This record gives sequence, C-alpha cells and structure tokens, in this order.
Amino acid sequence: MYLEIDNLSKRWTNSGETPQVLQNISLKIKENEFVCIVGPSGCGKTTLLKILSGIEKADSGSVIFNQKETDTTCQCRNMVFQEPPLYPWKTVAENVELGLIFNKVPAKERQATVKEKIVLCELSGYENYYPNQLSGGMKQKTQLARVLALNPDIVLLDEPFAAMDEILRHSFDIYLQHLWEEEKKTYIMVTHSLEEALLLADRILIMKPNPGEIHLEECIDLPRPRDLFSKEIVELRKKLRNELSKFY
Repeated sequence: MYLEIDNLSKRWTNSGETPQVLQNISLKIKENEFVCIVGPSGCGKTTLLKILSGIEKADSGSVIFNQKETDTTCQCRNMVFQEPPLYPWKTVAENVELGLIFNKVPAKERQATVKEKIVLCELSGYENYYPNQLSGGMKQKTQLARVLALNPDIVLLDEPFAAMDEILRHSFDIYLQHLWEEEKKTYIMVTHSLEEALLLADRILIMKPNPGEIHLEECIDLPRPRDLFSKEIVELRKKLRNELSKFY
C-alpha cells in the first residue's frame, strides 16, 4: 500500500475547550490515484490535508508512506494552497525555482527543471512576469509549477480553484486532469464542488462534521474525459448530493 492513514484523530484547543476536528480517520490510497475529499465547511478536510503534508501533527494515529511512518514535512508530499503563496518580488521563473534552490539543486539542473515545468503548466512567455502582473489563474499555475518542480510523489490540493467562476473553474479542472495524466502522481484534492470531484476523481470521500469522519467512499470507474451530463454521472451526482445533504 502506498499511503495509509491509520486511526487519525485531531483536536483544536480554543478558550479552554478542545473540540474534536478529526476522529478515527482510516484510509488507504494507491499510487497514482486521484482522490477528492468533499464535505461541509468545518468537517476537517483541510486539517486532514495538512496532517498528510506534515504541516500539522495529529494527536493520535499515524500516516504511513511507503511502509514508513511519518509526521514531518517532506519533498515527497507537497501542498497546493487555495491562495498561491508567491513571493511578489520574484518573477514567475524565480518563484518556480525557489524550492530547488532551498534543496541545493545545481544551477544547470534547476534551469532545465524550471523550463520544463513552465512549459508543462502553460506559463511560456510569462517567465519574467511578477505576481501582480498575473491573473488569479496564472498565479495558481505558477504555484503548481513550483510544486511539480520538486517532483513530489503526492500532490495535495486545498481547493485550488475555489475563487474562480464556474466556466473558468471547469477549464482548470480539465487542465489539472491533463497534468495528472502527464505526471502520473498521486493527487489528493479537497473541494466543495461535487461536479469537480465527479470530473476528476478515481474515488470520492464524503466527510461528515462534528467530529470529522469519513461518511462514505465512492469509487468512480468511468473513462476520462467525463461528461457531467452522462447518465452515469447524473445518477452518481444525485446519490452523492443526497448523502451530502444530510450534513447541511
């Protein structure tokens, strides 16, 4: 098994109270699988993602990657945030290169990797632009390029397209599918959009709140690209919407 989450629990301490955010989360994820996590706000989706990345630590339970338990950040598991954390004084190319510099990758290899990821992420011609010259979508592509430049085994995505309108978001979902097919990495994505999950995922996890637990797992064995108006997808959407409606 590639990534295993075993009996994970997490509490937040707030004004003397310790609300349970996650409770007894157990999950197995295969190599190159695309998993989407959906659920109402406050059910712990982002917290789970941060624990998988090593940014946050669980109170109990374990994260096992390639048969080794881990609770620290690692280049092998990289996170894409909803708001791209780009350095405003650095160009697109310099932002993409940043992680490679921190990891002391030789200059020649850095340049080749940056060029490759800029092409992959459709940023050609924008190498010398600064973040304030970019649209929100181009900023997100720059963040993706920086993450992929580190060649992680697992890409963790926290609602990366949430701020986009429906049409633009759909085009970015298709773009993300293309990246996943090109790179063949494991993607774990948090989203509030059931349609986005149905378009992208091999498996959808629905989480329930108070405390956060996995309520349902749905495998989607349908070829890509998917038609959101096909009979199979429409039936799945109805089923999953019905399950989600229990928590609203």
